[in-house]
This record gives sequence, structure tokens and C-alpha cells, in this order.
Amino acid sequence: AVRRSCGGSPRYMAPECHDSTLGPVTEKADIWSSGCVLIELYGAVQPYAECSNVQQIINEMLVHHQGPSIPEVVEAPVRSIIASMLTFNASERLTAAQGLLQLQAAASSAENRSRFTWIP
Repeated sequence: AVRRSCGGSPRYMAPECHDSTLGPVTEKADIWSSGCVLIELYGAVQPYAECSNVQQIINEMLVHHQGPSIPEVVEAPVRSIIASMLTFNASERLTAAQGLLQLQAAASSAENRSRFTWIP
């Protein structure tokens, strides 16, 4: 069933915001949206950039169970974190605390220091 009470930009909305049969909308929807924002920040593209309309986004997400693609230019540690934030099943997504800790760890690794810096 299509959920009509959730608002937002479809490119950044979690699957459960589009389909009520996937479960309740919880803070895990915000984790999905945060992963989408990280795609834009680190990959310099919008989530679902290959889609030109909402119907294509919904089809990719709900029919094919595909989250937005993560550009190859995103460093491997950050790609892994984003992928964990974009898990289709909300209960399997990272928590906010887990995501924050993983981003801090990625920022402090020697290979990523030139790409981004963690400033608490």
C-alpha cells in the first residue's frame, strides 16, 4: 500500500516512507536519508541521478529493491558506511550512533585524511 502521510523529496525518502507494508516509519528512515545526503556530498550527484521522474525512483526502490547507486569516486570506507545506511530492510540499517562512529573511524584513517577531516 502506498503511504500518503510521509512528506519529503522522493530521492531521499526511505522505502518505508513510500510503502506502508514495509513497516513503520522510524528514525531508521532518517538514516536512509542521511546516506542519500552523503552520496551527494561525497559523490557530487543526487541519489537516483539516473532517474528522471518519481515513478522511476519508486520502481527502482520498491520493485527492484535498489537503493541509490554510490559513485565510484566515494572512498571505500565511506562507500561501505553509505551502503549500510541504505539497506532496504530498515531493521538492518545502521543506528545513528553506529554511523557516526564509523564515519569518525574512516576520517581518522591515514588513507582518508586528505579527503575529509573530522572536527568534533
